[in-house]
Amino acid sequence: MYCVFVRLVKLAGALFVLFTLTACMTHVRSTVSTFQGEDALVENASFHIVPTEAVPADFDELEFRYYANRLATELVKQGYSSAAADSAQYKVVLQYDTTRQRRDFNRSRLRFHTSLGHVYRYGSVVLVDNNDYNQFEYARRVKVSIEEKATAEQVVSLSAVSYGQCENLSSVFDEMLVAILRNFDSPNGSVERVRVSTRRPCSGRL
Repeated sequence: MYCVFVRLVKLAGALFVLFTLTACMTHVRSTVSTFQGEDALVENASFHIVPTEAVPADFDELEFRYYANRLATELVKQGYSSAAADSAQYKVVLQYDTTRQRRDFNRSRLRFHTSLGHVYRYGSVVLVDNNDYNQFEYARRVKVSIEEKATAEQVVSLSAVSYGQCENLSSVFDEMLVAILRNFDSPNGSVERVRVSTRRPCSGRL
């Protein structure tokens, strides 16, 4: 009996650890649009990342540098190399923004009704609506456009949008970037739904 009890305790402990790890795992879902030019990207080419020419009034240089460094790291992993503006073969234009909007419940599923209100499953997050306030979501957008410097021709344009409860783009930027770069070779005009796993604090709302 003692051996059986020990085995049950070990099994319960293993199940608890597995449940904890699973509970902390979530996903960032992005809709990625891809547009390709006539010329393909040259392999192992050099690039330089810049913001859009129409810089918004609230542009933060340190914030842009953070995102640009994250993008540069991923592009280097793809075989490209970072270079100074005057010597790079490609100019990479990075744009991003976050907007608050009323949630589209077509992307949610009504699960059941409790004394607290209606319980919705929204992606990997369960939310309770007590009907006393309007619920909102954030649309996070990232766009990467690559131009050939010699001709100023746009070679590829990749954009991603994700929706969630977190207004901080930095919390989902890496996952959206992974989704974007997965689509380098996608057909022109394609739109794909990409899910990227991530491990965040269990209290995090993405």
